[in-house]
Amino acid sequence: MPARRRLAPPLAALLAAALAGLLALHAGRAPAAPRVIAGVDPAPQDVSFEQSLLSGRRVRAFLYNNQVTDSLTSSFLADAERAHIPVVGIDETMPPGRHYQSWMLAELAALERAVTSGRSTLRP
Repeated sequence: MPARRRLAPPLAALLAAALAGLLALHAGRAPAAPRVIAGVDPAPQDVSFEQSLLSGRRVRAFLYNNQVTDSLTSSFLADAERAHIPVVGIDETMPPGRHYQSWMLAELAALERAVTSGRSTLRP
Protein backbone atom coordinates (compact mmCIF):
# COMPACT_ATOMS: atom_id res chain seq x y z
CA MET A 1 0.00 0.00 0.00
CA PRO A 2 1.39 3.42 -0.89
CA ALA A 3 2.46 5.77 1.88
CA ARG A 4 -0.28 8.00 3.23
CA ARG A 5 -0.10 11.50 1.75
CA ARG A 6 -1.47 14.71 3.18
CA LEU A 7 -3.36 16.96 0.82
CA ALA A 8 -2.11 20.51 0.64
CA PRO A 9 -3.11 23.29 0.99
CA PRO A 10 -5.27 22.85 4.11
CA LEU A 11 -8.52 21.11 3.37
CA ALA A 12 -11.95 21.82 4.70
CA ALA A 13 -14.68 19.67 3.27
CA LEU A 14 -18.39 19.26 3.71
CA LEU A 15 -19.46 15.69 4.05
CA ALA A 16 -22.68 13.97 3.13
CA ALA A 17 -21.61 10.39 3.71
CA ALA A 18 -19.89 8.34 6.39
CA LEU A 19 -17.02 7.28 4.08
CA ALA A 20 -16.41 10.92 3.28
CA GLY A 21 -15.50 11.50 6.92
CA LEU A 22 -12.92 8.74 6.75
CA LEU A 23 -11.47 10.19 3.55
CA ALA A 24 -11.14 13.63 5.12
CA LEU A 25 -9.46 12.19 8.17
CA HIS A 26 -7.08 10.21 5.94
CA ALA A 27 -6.25 13.48 4.21
CA GLY A 28 -5.25 14.87 7.59
CA ARG A 29 -8.27 17.13 8.09
CA ALA A 30 -11.36 16.97 10.22
CA PRO A 31 -14.74 17.54 8.57
CA ALA A 32 -15.84 21.19 8.54
CA ALA A 33 -19.41 20.36 9.52
CA PRO A 34 -21.53 17.52 10.83
CA ARG A 35 -22.16 14.98 8.13
CA VAL A 36 -25.61 14.45 6.69
CA ILE A 37 -26.73 10.84 6.68
CA ALA A 38 -29.35 9.58 4.21
CA GLY A 39 -32.64 8.85 5.94
CA VAL A 40 -31.80 10.92 9.03
CA ASP A 41 -33.14 14.45 9.22
CA PRO A 42 -30.36 16.80 10.34
CA ALA A 43 -31.12 19.57 12.80
CA PRO A 44 -32.13 22.83 11.08
CA GLN A 45 -29.10 24.59 12.54
CA ASP A 46 -26.82 21.97 10.95
CA VAL A 47 -28.44 22.55 7.55
CA SER A 48 -28.06 26.33 7.94
CA PHE A 49 -24.44 25.93 9.02
CA GLU A 50 -23.59 23.75 6.02
CA GLN A 51 -25.35 26.15 3.65
CA SER A 52 -23.37 29.06 5.11
CA LEU A 53 -20.10 27.16 4.64
CA LEU A 54 -20.94 26.63 0.98
CA SER A 55 -22.27 30.11 0.24
CA GLY A 56 -19.34 31.70 2.08
CA ARG A 57 -16.85 29.48 0.18
CA ARG A 58 -15.31 28.38 3.48
CA VAL A 59 -14.77 24.81 2.29
CA ARG A 60 -12.50 23.41 -0.40
CA ALA A 61 -14.76 20.52 -1.47
CA PHE A 62 -18.17 18.95 -0.94
CA LEU A 63 -18.12 15.16 -0.64
CA TYR A 64 -21.32 13.19 -1.01
CA ASN A 65 -22.47 9.60 -1.44
CA ASN A 66 -23.40 9.34 -5.11
CA GLN A 67 -25.12 6.01 -4.48
CA VAL A 68 -27.84 7.64 -2.34
CA THR A 69 -28.98 11.19 -3.01
CA ASP A 70 -32.00 12.87 -1.47
CA SER A 71 -33.52 16.33 -1.79
CA LEU A 72 -31.28 17.79 0.94
CA THR A 73 -28.14 16.46 -0.72
CA SER A 74 -29.39 17.82 -4.06
CA SER A 75 -29.81 21.26 -2.51
CA PHE A 76 -26.25 21.12 -1.10
CA LEU A 77 -24.97 20.07 -4.53
CA ALA A 78 -26.70 23.08 -6.09
CA ASP A 79 -25.26 25.34 -3.37
CA ALA A 80 -21.75 24.00 -4.05
CA GLU A 81 -22.16 24.52 -7.79
CA ARG A 82 -23.34 28.11 -7.32
CA ALA A 83 -20.34 28.79 -5.07
CA HIS A 84 -17.92 27.10 -7.54
CA ILE A 85 -16.87 24.54 -4.93
CA PRO A 86 -15.70 21.23 -6.40
CA VAL A 87 -17.95 18.27 -5.71
CA VAL A 88 -16.63 14.76 -5.12
CA GLY A 89 -19.09 11.92 -5.53
CA ILE A 90 -17.92 8.93 -3.55
CA ASP A 91 -19.15 5.35 -3.39
CA GLU A 92 -19.95 4.29 0.16
CA THR A 93 -20.10 0.64 -0.84
CA MET A 94 -17.48 -0.98 -3.04
CA PRO A 95 -18.46 -0.85 -6.73
CA PRO A 96 -18.64 -4.14 -8.65
CA GLY A 97 -15.39 -5.20 -10.29
CA ARG A 98 -13.16 -3.34 -7.82
CA HIS A 99 -11.07 -4.59 -4.96
CA TYR A 100 -10.77 -2.63 -1.73
CA GLN A 101 -7.40 -1.00 -2.37
CA SER A 102 -8.22 0.26 -5.88
CA TRP A 103 -11.58 1.56 -4.62
CA MET A 104 -10.03 3.57 -1.75
CA LEU A 105 -7.18 4.87 -3.91
CA ALA A 106 -9.69 6.09 -6.52
CA GLU A 107 -11.72 7.87 -3.84
CA LEU A 108 -8.62 9.56 -2.42
CA ALA A 109 -7.40 10.54 -5.90
CA ALA A 110 -10.78 12.17 -6.60
CA LEU A 111 -10.57 14.14 -3.36
CA GLU A 112 -6.99 15.22 -4.12
CA ARG A 113 -7.96 16.28 -7.65
CA ALA A 114 -10.84 18.40 -6.30
CA VAL A 115 -8.67 20.13 -3.73
CA THR A 116 -5.59 20.71 -5.88
CA SER A 117 -7.24 21.59 -9.20
CA GLY A 118 -10.76 22.64 -8.21
CA ARG A 119 -12.29 19.99 -10.51
CA SER A 120 -15.43 18.12 -9.54
CA THR A 121 -15.45 14.35 -9.77
CA LEU A 122 -18.86 12.78 -9.62
CA ARG A 123 -17.58 9.23 -10.16
CA PRO A 124 -14.07 8.25 -9.01
